[in-house]
Amino acid sequence: FSNELKEHAKNLNIADKVIFTGDLDKPELAMAAADIYTHISYGDGYPISILEAMVAGIPVIASNIPGIDEAIINGDTGILVANDAEAINNAISEILDHPNLAKNLAINGKRYVINNHAWHKVAKNLIKIKDDDIRNAGLSWPKVRYLKAMAQDILDEKVVLEGLDKLTD
Repeated sequence: FSNELKEHAKNLNIADKVIFTGDLDKPELAMAAADIYTHISYGDGYPISILEAMVAGIPVIASNIPGIDEAIINGDTGILVANDAEAINNAISEILDHPNLAKNLAINGKRYVINNHAWHKVAKNLIKIKDDDIRNAGLSWPKVRYLKAMAQDILDEKVVLEGLDKLTD
C-alpha cells in the first residue's frame, strides 16, 4: 500500500507533510515525532511496535488481522482497519479531524499497555502458568525453566530492563 498511499498523499497535496519511513534501524526516533502510528500488515503475531507506540502516547491505526486485533481494543485503544487505502485514509482523517479522539486513543492506549503489559505483570503471569501446560504446548523444558527463572529475577528486581522507565512515566 505504500505506493498507493504516497500517491494519495500527493493527490491531496499533503505529500510534504507525510513521511513514509519504511524499515528503520532506530524506529523510536521517528516514533517520537509521530502524530499517528500506522501498522498495516497482512500477517503479524502480537506486534511489540504497536505497544511501544501506545505507551509513547501515540494514537494507533492498525490492520484488523489476528494478533493485532488482540493488541488493540477498536475505537478505545486504537483503530483497526481493513487493508485498503480508503479505510486507512479514513482512519487517519478521523484522527486528524478529531483531536479529542486522538487524545483519548493515546491516553487509553498508554493506560492499556501499562495495565496489561508492564514487565512485572508479564513476569507474574508467566510464573503462574503451570509447567505441564507449557510442556503440553510444545516448549522444551530448558526454555521453560529459563523463562520462569528470568520472570522471577524480574520480580525480585535482579534484572534491570531497558525501557522500563517508559512504562512508568
